[in-house]
Amino acid sequence: MIFVPTKEEEKYINVLDSSTHGEFVLIRMTPTMLKKSIIDASHPLRLLLKENLGIDYKTIGKGKQKNGLNGEVELLVNGEFNTRAISYYRPETKKGDPRFCISRLHNEVQPFDMILFTVWNEKLYALPLIGDIGLFATVLKKIFYFDTKTLPLAVLEIQDMIKYLYKRGWVKTLRAGDTCVGY
Repeated sequence: MIFVPTKEEEKYINVLDSSTHGEFVLIRMTPTMLKKSIIDASHPLRLLLKENLGIDYKTIGKGKQKNGLNGEVELLVNGEFNTRAISYYRPETKKGDPRFCISRLHNEVQPFDMILFTVWNEKLYALPLIGDIGLFATVLKKIFYFDTKTLPLAVLEIQDMIKYLYKRGWVKTLRAGDTCVGY
């Protein structure tokens, strides 16, 4: 499954980025994911969960009922956040690949919709990249707003330097090789 956002989905991601926000993970919903309420926990998602919420799939034994972890996720639906149950588990069958399940997700998104997962203030958020983008922006700015005026001057200076480097684009290598960045 391709998790690369479309041009339209990129607009939603840019709204989130404009709120001085950090890490996120994208997952495109498949018909099977929604029908069976089974979503594979990709490596990037597992890292996001481990680093921000302390959820480590390596410590979760096989079996959803016996060893799974239960929690909450804030799911954006029609411009409002709804708290939903989420289960993190490894199934008894197969290799026990890491999975998760969000309660009643199939009622809110369609197959092939993309969902952006992020953590803010120790809460997991699931943001479907669908619907009215203006409403999406308004809701996100209320939740993820960070007043940059309160940041120390040194942080603002570093932020400006990073933005400058980003705008310069890729640095072409002058030599061939995996480790060459420039010369």
